[in-house]
Amino acid sequence: FQVILLTLMGANNSGREIAAERLIFEKEKLSGLSPLSYVASKAAFLSFLVLAQSVWMGLFVHYVCGFPGDLGTQLIFLILVNAAMTSVCLAVSSFLGSAEQASLVSIYLVGFQLPLSGAVLALPDVVGNAVRPFIAAYWSWSGILQTLKGERYYEIAQMVVQTALSPAALCLWVLMSHVVIGLFAAWIGCQQRRMA
Repeated sequence: FQVILLTLMGANNSGREIAAERLIFEKEKLSGLSPLSYVASKAAFLSFLVLAQSVWMGLFVHYVCGFPGDLGTQLIFLILVNAAMTSVCLAVSSFLGSAEQASLVSIYLVGFQLPLSGAVLALPDVVGNAVRPFIAAYWSWSGILQTLKGERYYEIAQMVVQTALSPAALCLWVLMSHVVIGLFAAWIGCQQRRMA
């Protein structure tokens, strides 16, 4: 639930961010604002939200709810899943014509995270392997679950969940790739001229 809530926060952080001010951005571009500077400013602003939300969520669940495992590693995975969804939704916002459309598509992306992550429903191997690279929730959930090894919660999760877990290093690499690809796509979207 932590992971899904943070993907929702990521979508809410950035789903409307560029599309809502596209007309202003286009005017600023005519005055010399580069798309790279614009996306970098958005990324810098959103990184503060991502850090605050993710760290608060991790600390709250760890200390108030008594969630076991290595807190530092869990925080890294929580920050990365929020950053990944924030970046991807920022890209969505840069390509769509209105803030409402961008927000709706971003929420749909979050809606696909839970069923396609394999955390609740086991997917057939063919489907799981095809969609897994695109599902940030899977990589964060899998990485966080790895921090529970040696705890009875891990054994319970292994009995209940039929989805195979990926190594933590691979999870980190894929989540960082989502962040980079999302920001790159946002930059591409901002280079296109679009008068909302």
